[in-house]
Amino acid sequence: MDGYIQQCDKLAHLGSTQGNESFNKLVASKAPKAYHFSGSANLNYRVAACVAQKNIGQKYVMAVRNA
Repeated sequence: MDGYIQQCDKLAHLGSTQGNESFNKLVASKAPKAYHFSGSANLNYRVAACVAQKNIGQKYVMAVRNA
């Protein structure tokens, strides 16, 4: 435990990976690895949709449609 106690300042500021895991799950739902999307721009659109959904929420669909 002494090693951990000496490095407590470094260990106390560990960030949560929950946001990253949530985004990875979102991308996996829109672009599953079982299908090949990287051969065209399709993957870029799917990942962009994931970014928009993560940042804006589900209302991104209406924002894109209106634009």
